[in-house]
Amino acid sequence: MNRVDPRNLSVRDLRAELQQLEESWMETLLRGSEDAVDDFASRTRELEDEFDRRRVEVSAEDASLPAPQASPPEDASPPSSADDREGNE
Repeated sequence: MNRVDPRNLSVRDLRAELQQLEESWMETLLRGSEDAVDDFASRTRELEDEFDRRRVEVSAEDASLPAPQASPPEDASPPSSADDREGNE
């Protein structure tokens, strides 16, 4: 398979490829051949090793990005009217 050596990827491209692999992992695991799963695992290892090797560089890039916006937990529901009354007493 023709791939870019992880050492030649920018931090942004390294992250993007890791994210793409993460998003497609379950599909590959459930429907891929044994060779596809092995290839997937091998590429993931290559990218993760390079990510770990560059941890300081990655951290510096993170520091220059805007902070992510916190989102409420998916199972959080708005307070009921009974909860609202308790807070106003």
